[in-house]
Amino acid sequence: MNVLDKAKDLAESIKLSNEFKTYKELKANLYKDEAIAGSLSLFEAKQANLQRMQMLGETLNEDELKDAQELFQELNENASVKAYFEAEFALNQMMAEVSKILGDAMNF
Repeated sequence: MNVLDKAKDLAESIKLSNEFKTYKELKANLYKDEAIAGSLSLFEAKQANLQRMQMLGETLNEDELKDAQELFQELNENASVKAYFEAEFALNQMMAEVSKILGDAMNF
């Protein structure tokens, strides 16, 4: 049994899952709208910066946190964006479950 081949099989299974297909389809549709794409990119950059700060143990900037929350709320008012966020959450949840299964199997 080749571990890398199994990992490739798992990746292919994930790509064929409803969670992944829905996420990719909704994302592609949203990024056709330049205004939404720009707002989503800005939100993702803000979110990534806050996560980086948190991982480094830095104090989170309250203004940046509030700004990201407000942008999320504004984006979430759009039904298509809300569906995308929900699909992204479902995909992330599935990936976390896969990671947990692997960790549990190896007693991490």
